[in-house]
Amino acid sequence: MSRNKNGKRPDRPERGRTNLPAKNTQSPEKKKRNKIIAISIISAAVVCFAVFIVIVLVYQLGKAKPIKGTEEELRVVGSIDGFEVKYEELRYISLLYQSAYERNYGENVWQDEAMREKFEEEIISNLKNNYAVLAACKSLNIDTDMKEAEEYAQEQIEQIVEKDFGGSMKKYKEFLKENNLTDSLMRFLCKVDFLESLALHTMSENKIYIEYNDSTYLEFLDYVLTSDDYARTIHVFLSKTIGDDEANAQKLSEATEIAQDLKNIEDKNERYEAMKSHIGKTEYVEGFSMSTKDGVYFTRGQMGDEYENAAFALDEYGVSDVVETDDGYYVIMKLPKEQDYVYKEGTTLLSYYQNAVLNVYVKAFKDSIDFVPNEYFNSLDLTRIE
Repeated sequence: MSRNKNGKRPDRPERGRTNLPAKNTQSPEKKKRNKIIAISIISAAVVCFAVFIVIVLVYQLGKAKPIKGTEEELRVVGSIDGFEVKYEELRYISLLYQSAYERNYGENVWQDEAMREKFEEEIISNLKNNYAVLAACKSLNIDTDMKEAEEYAQEQIEQIVEKDFGGSMKKYKEFLKENNLTDSLMRFLCKVDFLESLALHTMSENKIYIEYNDSTYLEFLDYVLTSDDYARTIHVFLSKTIGDDEANAQKLSEATEIAQDLKNIEDKNERYEAMKSHIGKTEYVEGFSMSTKDGVYFTRGQMGDEYENAAFALDEYGVSDVVETDDGYYVIMKLPKEQDYVYKEGTTLLSYYQNAVLNVYVKAFKDSIDFVPNEYFNSLDLTRIE
């Protein structure tokens, strides 16, 4: 599935990772898409939600035989890193974005050439997510056509049909049609997830960029507590309203005032209490706002470049300037790490760390691979795909 959330886009140099190939080289428990802070994957929240629904269904996936796609669905529109890209995938992503753009910017959005260009760029960026995983697998000598991946996809589809549609292939087909999906695309997404999990396992077991695993658990705990590449923060978050520049300007002004108010407080304890007060006064936005007094523990690759760059530059109890992302505005405070919490949540933090390294590794491939369109793709108007 699409990686990396905050989406941006799925999207970092770190301890044990400084030798990542410059270009060729995005949860923790990625399967749960646990992104405490949205790192911006797809810029429109509604798109993220739609993709998440599909992912949830896949993981809840008899003998559900493969459904043969139509000639149009299976038609190749281009390639990425030597892998063929089918129309069915391009159509699915394009329709998600069409809906999001028209809802957020109005039905006349397509009259704006700049928006049309942005629309196509985002679709192509999203297309690259799955193939970046495949490219990373190739670099790890993982066979992307392995039989086990096919078997896993079959098992997942069988579970979908059985658990979500009561064993009814008819209802499953109706679901695919209603969501602009195909059976072969669902199987492809399942295979990519299987291969990504295998890549994570391979990197962890062989310590390929992932320096810590179960065998070095105590060393990992020490790394969390002592390394400058691991941080703990809390933040105020003010969400943007897509297409409403005036409202966003007000949010930016409010965030700027909060940051300045906190910086004016000299006593660290008073500043911390004031920060918590500001958090309590702002609107809670699930997935973005703070929901725990423990704060967020993370290494690079988990929170998004903008957030991380600001956070790692702070001293303890230091306050950032306003950090702007596609989703909104953050004011960040760095906190000291607490040993009791780290020891208690160490297993979870290790999983977060390993997935963060994988995200960095995959993103490096995404940055280096290109979508190569063919004549058929060039004949399409992505804003008019139905």
